[in-house]
Amino acid sequence: MMDFFEDDELFQDKPEYSDEVAAEVDEQMKVLIADYLTSDVWQEKPLVAKDKDAENILEATGEMMYIYHREVPGQWTEDAMADVLTYYFPAKVIMAKRLFSKISKVTAGFVQFYGTKVAKSPDAMIETIKDSHDLIRENAKMWQ
Repeated sequence: MMDFFEDDELFQDKPEYSDEVAAEVDEQMKVLIADYLTSDVWQEKPLVAKDKDAENILEATGEMMYIYHREVPGQWTEDAMADVLTYYFPAKVIMAKRLFSKISKVTAGFVQFYGTKVAKSPDAMIETIKDSHDLIRENAKMWQ
């Protein structure tokens, strides 16, 4: 898989990284995550992940979507999400191996809950996330 961080053309049409925007994304994600984890939708699900684990997964997702693809909630694309989940998560995030199998369920549920508030094409993104499940786990074994 190509390391997008080394691709000079990746950010050609994207704004430059900004600490201010990164902080805004972090704050926005904290609000979205808190609302999601206290929603009836999350509370009624069988135990997908512990709240703290889901919070960590979603915070890392939002952070990496901005850092590596300059995409803020509402602008998330399938390609960027697939790259974050299958490459950057396993390569950059240190977490218990068992949690890598939870990433796709947590992120897909989050995107389904918020729809276009976080993703340009929520239905397509949910399919992309689900399709990434096995590769996330496989890459986690390689990197961890």
